[in-house]
Amino acid sequence: MDTLNTSSESILSRTIIQFVGPFKQRATNNSPGDFWLTLPIFATECAERFNFYGFTALLTLYFQQHLHYGTQQAAANFNYFQALCYCTPLLGSWFADQYLGKYRTIVYFTLIYLSGQLLLPLSSLLQEEVTWTKLLTFLSLFLIALGTGGIKPCVSAFGAEQVEWRHKVRLQCTAVSLERNALSTSQLSKDFVDPLLQMNDNFNDDMVEEQVSNGYPIDASHTSVEDRLNTTIYFARFYLCINMGAIAGQLICPWTKQVFGWSGAYFVSASVLLLSLVTFLNGMRFTGYVHIQKESSPTLLHHIRHTVVSFSSIFFHRNDQNNQLYRTTRAIEEWRCILRISLLLSPIAIFWMCWSQQGATWIQQLSLMEMPRIFDIQMNPAQWTAWNPLSKWLYIVINHFQSFFLL
Repeated sequence: MDTLNTSSESILSRTIIQFVGPFKQRATNNSPGDFWLTLPIFATECAERFNFYGFTALLTLYFQQHLHYGTQQAAANFNYFQALCYCTPLLGSWFADQYLGKYRTIVYFTLIYLSGQLLLPLSSLLQEEVTWTKLLTFLSLFLIALGTGGIKPCVSAFGAEQVEWRHKVRLQCTAVSLERNALSTSQLSKDFVDPLLQMNDNFNDDMVEEQVSNGYPIDASHTSVEDRLNTTIYFARFYLCINMGAIAGQLICPWTKQVFGWSGAYFVSASVLLLSLVTFLNGMRFTGYVHIQKESSPTLLHHIRHTVVSFSSIFFHRNDQNNQLYRTTRAIEEWRCILRISLLLSPIAIFWMCWSQQGATWIQQLSLMEMPRIFDIQMNPAQWTAWNPLSKWLYIVINHFQSFFLL
């Protein structure tokens, strides 16, 4: 156990925080502003999910009715697209960790995302040229899958960093400020206080200013109960925004298709995606963001080697301490935990295989049925998928009702 605790240093413990924008002046603000700090990120995610769920609700019917694919091929195309969307997050996380960082990864991949989303309504306008329509459609879907996968692992983590590190920085600055005020108001003699100030680096005159301006070397190994509570509330609000965007997109885009056609519906979703990018960029101006830089980040080959060693230690009970890979015992133990949890959760994949069919076979089945009228409004088959995010939205509000009003 001692080897486990001392063999490797946590990457988070060597994290440097740098502030950009108004966040630099608001780092020590003790007012409850975590919600407003992450509001641009919430709005960005809500708008992006509006776009994604809005146009995917129409995608299967678009394959059948506009591109004239059969029922099975249309469902297969939809599933291929969904599978690609959930594979590309591996690429996005790799770029964020190794090269670009979360902020630039979100911006660059959103531009790719937006370019594909703008090609989609253009492809729907080519009604006579079926070959070009299909070519542009699949090109746009590839760009969309690449873009949405690139930002998927970054947005939620980037927002969580704003809450977590803002709280840590505020506590550290408050502690330093209290210590300095206590010393300044004390009646101790100068000859007695000066030696203490020289012995304690925490009382450096330039420490607070230097930390706020140039970054905070903070030990993140300690996480308080309040830190975990703030993170839990953040992710609950984040997931609430996801489902709010999904509800709006799956209700509005099918209605827009009925009124303005395929190109109109896809143009609306692309416009909302553009709005999400503008909102995210303006967040730097109005609230500011905290950027976390790590001294070192493991490469993809490094992770693969740890995975191989972890598998061998689990299934073959190999634990050769002379092996160079075992020198970082803590990292190996973390990978063992991840692999064990993955095996435990693997049956859940069966559920998600069935759940993902609601955008394909479920909509195809609904298109063959007579749709009821709700409040004298004729429902579209693609709009019925909105019941899923609506139910999740209600459950989130019920479970976290009080925390949503602690702004």
